[in-house]
Amino acid sequence: MPGLLTPPRLAVDIAWATNPKVALTDETVAWVDITSYLELDKSVAIARRRSDELDESSAGTATAQYNNASGAFTQLNPSSPFYPYVKYNRLIRYRSLYPE
Repeated sequence: MPGLLTPPRLAVDIAWATNPKVALTDETVAWVDITSYLELDKSVAIARRRSDELDESSAGTATAQYNNASGAFTQLNPSSPFYPYVKYNRLIRYRSLYPE
């Protein structure tokens, strides 16, 4: 089977222009791929906390390092491709993309 031994690829998206309190199921969320800024040679840690499979799932935590040499994630940088949307508390999603 093709892709059986190929590990998934990590993808990271951010919803720059969305109210951070909006539900993740809202179809109007415009996700922007920022995977190219992720420094994969650094540690990426993602955690979800549940005591067992019957517990309610809550928001998880993620720790990652991004390359901001261009200033793309600098809040008051008008030359950022994401300006003026770089603000605290933006929605971020991490996805595992498996080969087909």
